[in-house]
Amino acid sequence: MGKKRIHESDIDAAVLIMRILEEDLKKLKLRQDRATEKNIQVTVAKIVRGLRREHGMTQQQLAERAGISQTYISLIESGRRSVNLRRLQSMARALGYELSELIKLAEQKKEIRERTKHR
Repeated sequence: MGKKRIHESDIDAAVLIMRILEEDLKKLKLRQDRATEKNIQVTVAKIVRGLRREHGMTQQQLAERAGISQTYISLIESGRRSVNLRRLQSMARALGYELSELIKLAEQKKEIRERTKHR
């Protein structure tokens, strides 16, 4: 048997398939990144709401102490709005925490959720 000859059209088709697969992988990664971002947003929302309630504060009181609007607090707590680090730091301090402590609480909550999910 002789060697099979590779045609240029076969190479072109293989290159096209590789490009399509690369694009599909990029789209999948983007979806995963968005899901991760949403999970972080929801975790932050739960932490802020929980700490605010533990301190017996209303959204309005937290907003006044943090220097942001009550509407923004509501959007964050409902998970409909993400929060930047500067505002998160303002909220953490208004609740009596440093930003690093708030982040540690969020990480602990995530770890607990992950462990209970895998049982």
